[in-house]
Amino acid sequence: MPPLTVLVIGRGANRGIGFELARKLTVNGHQVFGTYRPVTRDDPTVQQLKAYKIPTFEVDLTDEDSIMRLAEDYATHPRGGALDVLINCAGIYFPLSDRPFQAFTADDLLEHFKVNTIGPFLTSKHLTRSLRGSPWGGRILNISSDAASIADNTGGNLPYRLSKTALNQLTATIAAEGTRPSLFEDGYSSLEAAVGGVVGAGNIANGGGGAGALTAISVHPGHTGFWKRDDLERCVDGVAALVERLCDGDDGRKGGRGRELEAGAFYRWDGKKLSW
Repeated sequence: MPPLTVLVIGRGANRGIGFELARKLTVNGHQVFGTYRPVTRDDPTVQQLKAYKIPTFEVDLTDEDSIMRLAEDYATHPRGGALDVLINCAGIYFPLSDRPFQAFTADDLLEHFKVNTIGPFLTSKHLTRSLRGSPWGGRILNISSDAASIADNTGGNLPYRLSKTALNQLTATIAAEGTRPSLFEDGYSSLEAAVGGVVGAGNIANGGGGAGALTAISVHPGHTGFWKRDDLERCVDGVAALVERLCDGDDGRKGGRGRELEAGAFYRWDGKKLSW
């Protein structure tokens, strides 16, 4: 398949699974961009991204103005403009908070929702113009968690569970609306006004004007963080394969929804479909 342009957005693509995904996709030959938080701009891990020649942007996912600047900076970057795949990799998690729901506060919930749900909503919204400039119409991969599953709920860590379940609803909604060009009575003009530009315009130098439908999937990346139940390299390889499958439909340039992948669905890192 042709090289993809991929933007990895997290609390920092300079560490953890965000960095490993950026590194893996770069090694696979794709043009990858990464982000880091303002508080980590002097962190040595930011240099890791630069070592792989990955262009970086500074963004605070709890600040909409910062996200809007990111979208503008990406759209005008010499290697940016159109965006094939947006990976929303942001997440906060209290690893030792398996307390009953009564033990949490409203502030606990708000803190998780700001990063785990509202952040990905805002990045998806403000990067729509670049995503619609992709030949595939734009693909969004939201890093979720098996803790988001209502069917497999074992209790504990309510703020994290709620925020990731809401993220899955965002995924399903993006996919549903991506197949409905008549969602706005006046075509896309309302959407154009919302995202601040002509939908599908992209960057003329990078092809622009894709005809595919914007869509999304949610992915549980494995337990590679605090608990380390799963092998990080194996999980990253699996998620990277899902990224590539998202744009591997028909001849790879006709906006196919991805080889054997269901738009708006919830997958494990190895491609197994998970229950909502």
